[in-house]
Amino acid sequence: MRHLTGLSKWVHLLRALSKGDGGGLNLKLLCHVINGLRHEKPTVLDGKTYLGMGYPPLGSRAHRTATAGLQRVRRGERPLMIVNFAVTARCTMDCVYCSARNFRPGPDLSTERLIELAHEAQDLGCYKVNLTGGEPCLRDDLPEIAAELDDRSYVMLLSSGAGFPRMARRLRDAGVAAASFSLDSFDEATQNRRRGNNHALEIAVRAAKTAVALGFYTGLQMFPDDAPTLSAMTDYVNAAARLGVHKVLLLAPRPCVALGRDAGACLSPKTLDFLRRCQGHFNRMRHVPAVMSTDDTERPETHGCTGGFMQVYVHAQGDVTPCPFYPIAFGNVNEMSLADAFNRMLRYHPLPGPECNLVEVFGLIRDVPDDALPVKDPAVIDRVYEQLHARPRPLPRFWRCLGLANGRPSCDV
Repeated sequence: MRHLTGLSKWVHLLRALSKGDGGGLNLKLLCHVINGLRHEKPTVLDGKTYLGMGYPPLGSRAHRTATAGLQRVRRGERPLMIVNFAVTARCTMDCVYCSARNFRPGPDLSTERLIELAHEAQDLGCYKVNLTGGEPCLRDDLPEIAAELDDRSYVMLLSSGAGFPRMARRLRDAGVAAASFSLDSFDEATQNRRRGNNHALEIAVRAAKTAVALGFYTGLQMFPDDAPTLSAMTDYVNAAARLGVHKVLLLAPRPCVALGRDAGACLSPKTLDFLRRCQGHFNRMRHVPAVMSTDDTERPETHGCTGGFMQVYVHAQGDVTPCPFYPIAFGNVNEMSLADAFNRMLRYHPLPGPECNLVEVFGLIRDVPDDALPVKDPAVIDRVYEQLHARPRPLPRFWRCLGLANGRPSCDV
């Protein structure tokens, strides 16, 4: 494994692009992507080049699925490109920012239904599948489900680490390429308190070591405090380096039932700016994991929010939402196909948003109690989106460079 920085990064990436890994996309978009890579640190693992946890290795079949999908979007089509399957609501943790509390409990989707959905997602153009929960490794059939996904899609596990070591090799053999584990702090008391489990740190560390040893592209997900310091972030990144992980994801909390339904759940603009600067700071260093502030990709200057536009979240009980925190469901896969649920969603999300709008959405359903979420009433949904669409929402730069600014694509999958 090696991280690419400085001149070696650009030589490597330009060679990849010269081989056609740019996917035949327009020059304006390629220039925008290359400019964004200034603050990234690609990783070469087992001969594969990873730009980050969220994108397939360059040159892979899944990478070609992704670039073909972008070309389809440019032509006015609407492929489903990313699917998050919460395969179970069960979990051994009790995290302070748990998105699952937005949803009423119920039976998990069956093995057979999840396999059907996996096939459907790939047929719809999905280049990335996230297997999440709850704790996905509590499902003994998880390797069986993962094995049904072929290499058209890049498959990643999102986990607390609980149960991962016992099935890690089977998941690797089933085609899961990447694994990311929830680890907020290497201080045992802090990590265990935030995750609501007295062994949370031990569980995450053991899982990360196992993933690295078996050749997974391995990441850690952390929710920083609202006033992090560079010293604390340096300690965390250095500890991650000692584990051998390849990527550290800096997550921004979102409004939800567990954390609060208003802006108080969010990090301050000052903190978000600090995390973006941390990304550039650590990504100039070759000896530590690559770092990505996920909020950086959800700004108008970058990709914006693509929930509902090109990606969906399928909850353990089948509800389909734009993301795990979103309090509105556009269908349930126990009652309809994934394509039908996605098409319903597209009527309200015809274009990517410039930023996360969860604070605004929760504000528009403040009269809906927690135990009545997610909202499914068409009249309420229409009312919410009538107000959301009442003000102009600029198209994020990535999509303007792709060519969407020239017209409003259709909502057909």
